Amino acid sequence: MIDVTQIAPKNRHQIILGTFENLTTGDSFRISNDHNPKPLFYEMREQWGDAVTWEYLLNGPDLWEVKIGKQAVKELSIGEMVALDFRKAEVFKKYGIDFCCGGKASLSETCKEKGIDRILLEMELKKTTLAPIDPSQDFNNWEPSFLCDYIINTRHKYVLKTLPELVFYTQKIAAVHGEHHPELLEVADLFETINNELLQHLKKEEEVLFPAIKEAFSASGPSGHKTIIASEIERMSAEHELAGGAMDRINQITGNYEVPDDGCSTYHVSFKMLSQFEDDLHRHVHLENNILYPKALVKENLNNTLANEKSN
Repeated sequence: MIDVTQIAPKNRHQIILGTFENLTTGDSFRISNDHNPKPLFYEMREQWGDAVTWEYLLNGPDLWEVKIGKQAVKELSIGEMVALDFRKAEVFKKYGIDFCCGGKASLSETCKEKGIDRILLEMELKKTTLAPIDPSQDFNNWEPSFLCDYIINTRHKYVLKTLPELVFYTQKIAAVHGEHHPELLEVADLFETINNELLQHLKKEEEVLFPAIKEAFSASGPSGHKTIIASEIERMSAEHELAGGAMDRINQITGNYEVPDDGCSTYHVSFKMLSQFEDDLHRHVHLENNILYPKALVKENLNNTLANEKSN
Protein backbone atom coordinates (compact mmCIF):
# COMPACT_ATOMS: atom_id res chain seq x y z
CA MET A 1 0.00 0.00 0.00
CA ILE A 2 1.30 3.45 -0.94
CA ASP A 3 -0.08 6.24 1.27
CA VAL A 4 0.09 9.16 -1.13
CA THR A 5 -0.49 11.72 1.63
CA GLN A 6 2.82 10.76 3.23
CA ILE A 7 4.83 11.51 0.09
CA ALA A 8 6.03 14.99 -0.92
CA PRO A 9 3.80 16.27 -3.78
CA LYS A 10 6.73 16.62 -6.18
CA ASN A 11 7.64 12.94 -5.75
CA ARG A 12 4.18 11.31 -5.77
CA HIS A 13 3.74 10.59 -9.46
CA GLN A 14 7.36 9.53 -9.89
CA ILE A 15 7.05 6.91 -7.14
CA ILE A 16 3.68 5.57 -8.32
CA LEU A 17 4.68 5.43 -11.98
CA GLY A 18 7.96 3.77 -11.07
CA THR A 19 6.10 1.18 -8.99
CA PHE A 20 3.83 0.37 -11.91
CA GLU A 21 6.70 0.18 -14.37
CA ASN A 22 8.44 -2.44 -12.20
CA LEU A 23 5.29 -4.55 -11.84
CA THR A 24 5.19 -8.00 -13.37
CA THR A 25 2.22 -8.56 -15.70
CA GLY A 26 -0.69 -9.80 -13.58
CA ASP A 27 0.47 -8.09 -10.37
CA SER A 28 -1.04 -5.04 -8.68
CA PHE A 29 -0.55 -2.55 -5.86
CA ARG A 30 -2.78 -0.17 -3.89
CA ILE A 31 -2.66 3.53 -3.24
CA SER A 32 -4.63 5.63 -0.77
CA ASN A 33 -5.21 9.37 -0.94
CA ASP A 34 -7.31 12.12 0.63
CA HIS A 35 -8.82 13.11 -2.75
CA ASN A 36 -9.78 11.36 -5.97
CA PRO A 37 -6.55 10.40 -7.85
CA LYS A 38 -8.32 10.18 -11.23
CA PRO A 39 -5.82 12.52 -13.00
CA LEU A 40 -3.17 9.90 -12.26
CA PHE A 41 -5.28 7.32 -14.11
CA TYR A 42 -5.33 9.46 -17.26
CA GLU A 43 -1.58 10.03 -17.05
CA MET A 44 -0.92 6.29 -16.72
CA ARG A 45 -3.30 5.41 -19.56
CA GLU A 46 -1.54 7.96 -21.76
CA GLN A 47 1.77 6.19 -21.14
CA TRP A 48 0.79 2.51 -20.90
CA GLY A 49 -2.68 2.34 -22.48
CA ASP A 50 -4.88 -0.63 -21.66
CA ALA A 51 -2.09 -2.32 -19.72
CA VAL A 52 -3.29 -0.23 -16.75
CA THR A 53 -6.20 -1.57 -14.70
CA TRP A 54 -7.88 0.74 -12.18
CA GLU A 55 -10.32 -0.38 -9.48
CA TYR A 56 -11.76 1.85 -6.73
CA LEU A 57 -11.84 0.08 -3.37
CA LEU A 58 -12.85 3.19 -1.41
CA ASN A 59 -14.50 6.15 -3.11
CA GLY A 60 -14.31 9.08 -0.66
CA PRO A 61 -15.37 11.46 0.59
CA ASP A 62 -12.49 11.41 3.10
CA LEU A 63 -10.40 8.53 1.78
CA TRP A 64 -9.88 7.11 -1.71
CA GLU A 65 -8.24 3.75 -2.19
CA VAL A 66 -7.41 2.35 -5.62
CA LYS A 67 -6.06 -1.00 -6.77
CA ILE A 68 -3.76 -0.49 -9.78
CA GLY A 69 -2.76 -3.51 -11.83
CA LYS A 70 -0.80 -4.41 -14.95
CA GLN A 71 -2.37 -6.68 -17.55
CA ALA A 72 -1.15 -8.17 -20.80
CA VAL A 73 -2.35 -6.24 -23.84
CA LYS A 74 -2.43 -7.39 -27.44
CA GLU A 75 -0.19 -5.11 -29.46
CA LEU A 76 -2.11 -3.00 -31.94
CA SER A 77 -1.31 -3.27 -35.62
CA ILE A 78 0.04 -0.25 -37.50
CA GLY A 79 -3.32 0.10 -39.25
CA GLU A 80 -5.23 -0.03 -35.94
CA MET A 81 -2.96 2.66 -34.48
CA VAL A 82 -3.68 5.00 -37.38
CA ALA A 83 -7.39 4.15 -37.29
CA LEU A 84 -7.51 5.26 -33.64
CA ASP A 85 -5.40 8.38 -34.24
CA PHE A 86 -4.78 9.58 -37.79
CA ARG A 87 -2.14 12.03 -36.53
CA LYS A 88 0.28 9.09 -36.39
CA ALA A 89 0.07 8.60 -40.17
CA GLU A 90 2.63 11.33 -40.88
CA VAL A 91 5.20 9.69 -38.59
CA PHE A 92 4.76 6.31 -40.28
CA LYS A 93 5.05 7.98 -43.68
CA LYS A 94 8.31 9.64 -42.58
CA TYR A 95 9.77 6.23 -41.72
CA GLY A 96 8.49 4.58 -44.89
CA ILE A 97 6.03 2.39 -42.97
CA ASP A 98 2.95 1.23 -44.84
CA PHE A 99 -0.14 1.78 -42.68
CA CYS A 100 -2.73 0.77 -45.31
CA CYS A 101 -2.09 -2.45 -47.29
CA GLY A 102 0.73 -3.48 -44.94
CA GLY A 103 -1.02 -2.16 -41.86
CA LYS A 104 -1.66 -5.58 -40.29
CA ALA A 105 1.88 -5.83 -38.88
CA SER A 106 2.58 -4.68 -35.31
CA LEU A 107 4.99 -1.92 -34.37
CA SER A 108 7.56 -4.37 -33.00
CA GLU A 109 7.36 -6.57 -36.12
CA THR A 110 7.72 -3.56 -38.42
CA CYS A 111 10.67 -2.07 -36.52
CA LYS A 112 12.46 -5.42 -36.53
CA GLU A 113 11.86 -5.94 -40.25
CA LYS A 114 12.99 -2.44 -41.26
CA GLY A 115 15.75 -1.99 -38.68
CA ILE A 116 14.04 1.02 -37.09
CA ASP A 117 14.83 2.20 -33.56
CA ARG A 118 11.52 1.44 -31.83
CA ILE A 119 12.16 3.73 -28.85
CA LEU A 120 12.84 6.69 -31.17
CA LEU A 121 9.76 5.89 -33.25
CA GLU A 122 7.54 5.62 -30.17
CA MET A 123 8.81 8.99 -28.94
CA GLU A 124 7.81 10.60 -32.24
CA LEU A 125 4.43 8.89 -32.17
CA LYS A 126 3.84 10.15 -28.64
CA LYS A 127 4.63 13.73 -29.71
CA THR A 128 1.72 13.61 -32.15
CA THR A 129 -0.71 13.34 -29.22
CA LEU A 130 0.26 16.83 -28.05
CA ALA A 131 -1.60 18.40 -30.99
CA PRO A 132 -5.41 18.53 -30.86
CA ILE A 133 -7.33 16.01 -32.94
CA ASP A 134 -8.86 17.52 -36.06
CA PRO A 135 -12.58 16.54 -35.97
CA SER A 136 -12.55 16.43 -39.77
CA GLN A 137 -10.08 13.53 -39.59
CA ASP A 138 -11.62 11.59 -36.70
CA PHE A 139 -12.70 8.93 -39.19
CA ASN A 140 -12.91 6.09 -36.68
CA ASN A 141 -15.87 7.75 -34.96
CA TRP A 142 -17.82 8.43 -38.14
CA GLU A 143 -20.90 6.41 -39.03
CA PRO A 144 -19.96 3.78 -41.69
CA SER A 145 -22.71 4.97 -44.06
CA PHE A 146 -21.38 8.52 -43.86
CA LEU A 147 -17.83 7.23 -44.38
CA CYS A 148 -18.97 5.49 -47.58
CA ASP A 149 -20.33 8.80 -48.89
CA TYR A 150 -17.17 10.62 -47.83
CA ILE A 151 -14.93 8.16 -49.67
CA ILE A 152 -17.02 8.46 -52.85
CA ASN A 153 -17.17 12.25 -52.76
CA THR A 154 -13.51 12.84 -51.94
CA ARG A 155 -11.24 9.87 -52.69
CA HIS A 156 -13.18 8.45 -55.64
CA LYS A 157 -13.64 11.84 -57.29
CA TYR A 158 -9.93 12.60 -56.93
CA VAL A 159 -8.94 9.22 -58.39
CA LEU A 160 -11.35 9.48 -61.32
CA LYS A 161 -10.07 12.97 -62.15
CA THR A 162 -6.38 12.10 -61.75
CA LEU A 163 -6.18 8.70 -63.46
CA PRO A 164 -6.52 9.90 -67.08
CA GLU A 165 -4.11 12.78 -66.45
CA LEU A 166 -1.45 10.46 -65.06
CA VAL A 167 -1.93 7.89 -67.81
CA PHE A 168 -1.29 10.68 -70.33
CA TYR A 169 1.73 12.12 -68.50
CA THR A 170 3.43 8.80 -67.72
CA GLN A 171 3.07 7.67 -71.33
CA LYS A 172 4.34 11.02 -72.62
CA ILE A 173 7.54 11.07 -70.53
CA ALA A 174 8.13 7.39 -71.36
CA ALA A 175 7.95 8.23 -75.09
CA VAL A 176 10.23 11.28 -74.76
CA HIS A 177 12.73 10.14 -72.12
CA GLY A 178 12.40 6.36 -72.17
CA GLU A 179 15.55 5.81 -74.21
CA HIS A 180 17.78 7.32 -71.51
CA HIS A 181 15.53 6.42 -68.57
CA PRO A 182 14.09 2.96 -69.37
CA GLU A 183 12.42 2.75 -65.95
CA LEU A 184 9.83 5.19 -67.32
CA LEU A 185 8.58 2.48 -69.69
CA GLU A 186 7.83 0.30 -66.67
CA VAL A 187 6.23 3.25 -64.86
CA ALA A 188 3.87 3.81 -67.81
CA ASP A 189 2.95 0.10 -67.94
CA LEU A 190 2.41 -0.10 -64.18
CA PHE A 191 0.21 2.97 -64.12
CA GLU A 192 -1.84 1.68 -67.05
CA THR A 193 -2.50 -1.43 -64.92
CA ILE A 194 -3.42 0.73 -61.91
CA ASN A 195 -5.78 2.76 -64.10
CA ASN A 196 -7.59 -0.31 -65.42
CA GLU A 197 -7.88 -1.95 -62.02
CA LEU A 198 -9.06 1.12 -60.12
CA LEU A 199 -11.72 2.08 -62.64
CA GLN A 200 -13.38 -1.31 -62.14
CA HIS A 201 -12.66 -1.26 -58.41
CA LEU A 202 -14.37 2.08 -57.77
CA LYS A 203 -17.36 1.05 -59.87
CA LYS A 204 -17.85 -2.15 -57.83
CA GLU A 205 -17.53 -0.27 -54.57
CA GLU A 206 -20.12 2.32 -55.57
CA GLU A 207 -22.59 -0.12 -57.13
CA VAL A 208 -22.19 -3.24 -54.96
CA LEU A 209 -20.15 -3.03 -51.75
CA PHE A 210 -21.06 0.41 -50.39
CA PRO A 211 -24.83 -0.04 -50.93
CA ALA A 212 -24.58 -3.38 -49.11
CA ILE A 213 -22.76 -1.73 -46.20
CA LYS A 214 -25.35 1.05 -46.03
CA GLU A 215 -28.12 -1.53 -46.02
CA ALA A 216 -26.44 -3.47 -43.22
CA PHE A 217 -26.27 -0.32 -41.08
CA SER A 218 -29.78 0.88 -41.91
CA ALA A 219 -32.48 0.83 -39.23
CA SER A 220 -34.17 -2.20 -40.76
CA GLY A 221 -30.97 -4.06 -41.59
CA PRO A 222 -30.65 -6.46 -44.55
CA SER A 223 -34.01 -7.10 -46.22
CA GLY A 224 -34.43 -10.83 -45.72
CA HIS A 225 -31.15 -12.04 -47.22
CA LYS A 226 -27.54 -12.41 -46.25
CA THR A 227 -25.43 -9.58 -47.56
CA ILE A 228 -22.40 -10.07 -49.77
CA ILE A 229 -20.15 -7.87 -47.71
CA ALA A 230 -17.56 -10.49 -46.71
CA SER A 231 -16.91 -11.79 -50.24
CA GLU A 232 -16.75 -8.28 -51.71
CA ILE A 233 -14.37 -7.06 -49.00
CA GLU A 234 -12.08 -10.01 -49.69
CA ARG A 235 -12.07 -9.07 -53.38
CA MET A 236 -11.58 -5.34 -52.72
CA SER A 237 -8.71 -5.98 -50.28
CA ALA A 238 -6.89 -8.08 -52.87
CA GLU A 239 -7.29 -5.28 -55.41
CA HIS A 240 -5.92 -2.80 -52.86
CA GLU A 241 -2.84 -5.00 -52.57
CA LEU A 242 -2.38 -4.99 -56.33
CA ALA A 243 -2.69 -1.21 -56.72
CA GLY A 244 -0.61 -0.52 -53.63
CA GLY A 245 2.11 -2.92 -54.78
CA ALA A 246 2.25 -1.28 -58.20
CA MET A 247 2.63 2.18 -56.64
CA ASP A 248 5.34 0.85 -54.31
CA ARG A 249 7.20 -0.43 -57.37
CA ILE A 250 6.87 2.93 -59.13
CA ASN A 251 8.21 4.67 -56.02
CA GLN A 252 11.13 2.24 -55.87
CA ILE A 253 12.28 2.44 -59.50
CA THR A 254 11.97 6.25 -59.58
CA GLY A 255 14.00 6.70 -56.38
CA ASN A 256 11.04 8.14 -54.49
CA TYR A 257 10.07 10.30 -57.49
CA GLU A 258 13.49 11.87 -57.94
CA VAL A 259 13.58 13.82 -61.23
CA PRO A 260 16.94 13.51 -63.08
CA ASP A 261 18.87 16.55 -64.22
CA ASP A 262 17.64 16.21 -67.80
CA GLY A 263 14.00 16.01 -66.74
CA CYS A 264 11.65 18.46 -68.49
CA SER A 265 8.73 20.31 -66.91
CA THR A 266 6.35 17.46 -67.80
CA TYR A 267 8.73 15.07 -66.04
CA HIS A 268 8.50 17.22 -62.88
CA VAL A 269 4.71 17.51 -63.08
CA SER A 270 4.31 13.76 -63.61
CA PHE A 271 6.45 12.78 -60.63
CA LYS A 272 4.81 15.33 -58.36
CA MET A 273 1.38 14.02 -59.34
CA LEU A 274 2.51 10.40 -58.84
CA SER A 275 3.75 11.25 -55.34
CA GLN A 276 0.47 12.96 -54.49
CA PHE A 277 -1.50 10.05 -55.96
CA GLU A 278 0.43 7.57 -53.82
CA ASP A 279 -0.24 9.61 -50.65
CA ASP A 280 -3.93 9.76 -51.47
CA LEU A 281 -4.04 6.04 -52.23
CA HIS A 282 -2.52 5.25 -48.82
CA ARG A 283 -5.18 7.34 -47.06
CA HIS A 284 -7.93 5.93 -49.27
CA VAL A 285 -6.97 2.30 -48.60
CA HIS A 286 -6.47 3.02 -44.89
CA LEU A 287 -10.02 4.34 -44.55
CA GLU A 288 -11.37 1.15 -46.09
CA ASN A 289 -9.01 -1.60 -44.88
CA ASN A 290 -8.57 -0.37 -41.32
CA ILE A 291 -11.85 1.40 -40.51
CA LEU A 292 -14.78 0.77 -42.86
CA TYR A 293 -14.25 -2.89 -43.70
CA PRO A 294 -13.72 -4.18 -40.13
CA LYS A 295 -16.87 -2.39 -38.93
CA ALA A 296 -18.85 -3.71 -41.88
CA LEU A 297 -17.73 -7.31 -41.24
CA VAL A 298 -18.71 -7.10 -37.56
CA LYS A 299 -22.12 -5.66 -38.50
CA GLU A 300 -22.71 -8.29 -41.19
CA ASN A 301 -21.92 -11.11 -38.75
CA LEU A 302 -24.30 -9.60 -36.19
CA ASN A 303 -27.10 -9.16 -38.71
CA ASN A 304 -26.66 -12.70 -40.03
CA THR A 305 -26.72 -14.11 -36.50
CA LEU A 306 -29.93 -12.23 -35.71
CA ALA A 307 -31.48 -13.39 -39.00
CA ASN A 308 -30.60 -17.02 -38.23
CA GLU A 309 -32.06 -16.78 -34.73
CA LYS A 310 -35.26 -15.27 -36.13
CA SER A 311 -35.61 -18.02 -38.75
CA ASN A 312 -35.16 -20.70 -36.09
